[in-house]
Amino acid sequence: MKKFALNEHAHKKILSVATKLCDIVGLTLGPRGRNVIIEREDGRPQITNDGVTIAREVIFEDKFENMASRILLQASQQTNTEAGDGTTSAIVLATEILKKGFNAIKNGASPILLKEELLNSADHACNAVSLMSRPVKSNSEIRAIATNSCASEIDGTMVTNAFERVGKDGLVVLEENHDGRTILKHVTGCEVNASLANPYFIENAAKLQTEYENGKIVLVNDVIKNVRELLPLLELSAKEKIKLVIVANDFSSEVINMVLVNKARAGISVILVKLDETGERRRAILDDIAALTGSTVISGEVEFKP
Repeated sequence: MKKFALNEHAHKKILSVATKLCDIVGLTLGPRGRNVIIEREDGRPQITNDGVTIAREVIFEDKFENMASRILLQASQQTNTEAGDGTTSAIVLATEILKKGFNAIKNGASPILLKEELLNSADHACNAVSLMSRPVKSNSEIRAIATNSCASEIDGTMVTNAFERVGKDGLVVLEENHDGRTILKHVTGCEVNASLANPYFIENAAKLQTEYENGKIVLVNDVIKNVRELLPLLELSAKEKIKLVIVANDFSSEVINMVLVNKARAGISVILVKLDETGERRRAILDDIAALTGSTVISGEVEFKP
């Protein structure tokens, strides 16, 4: 049997859990914010001041309170997705909005009109922030922002060095490691999770790799099954002595064998590469490679003429 909470009873439950969650997460707010210790499933404690990480771990015994906490968690997660920071602020602001909103409803305000006014106010607030904002230009500004976000001058300096290396159009990715150390790794070019369609495409047996300089890349968001689909490319490679890297979702055994035979007999420089990713992530990686190399991803949406 399901339980229901209506009107003021529901409001009290939501406001109660919002206040409790805000009291816990709000401790970490700002440059003077404190840390929280979380008990992990493997028994090891985790020390963090990240609002969304803390909110994920807060579970209430009361089902209504636990459900209400998931609403605030969604707001924090959405902020993390859109902005990458401000997860604690999202919970603190959401709690204050709930307090003012429920008080207004108690005094006779219409919930529907109140929602409309909140959305309008949010638009005005976003426009005001846009007008007040200014672009970050110097390394000292990047360091100040990174230090505040990381709550560490050492980590803030490391983030600044990363941006200094890759430039304003580069990409900086933060990944979790379990070594207890924070390290900076700089990668030139583009690395993707992929594999050769067949070990016989390895041209350097000593290093177990194939390296092409100034080669051409063909990107296909599909499985290449028919040999005839590649014949024009192979003929072009043999005639113009072009090195080809053909990246696709997969290849039929017939296609793989045909390319290997041509490599052995005609001496063409062609390798077939399969992406290890799947779904939307695979398409996103193909688009990234296309943007870096000036290519076009061939799919059912794009007509291809060799």
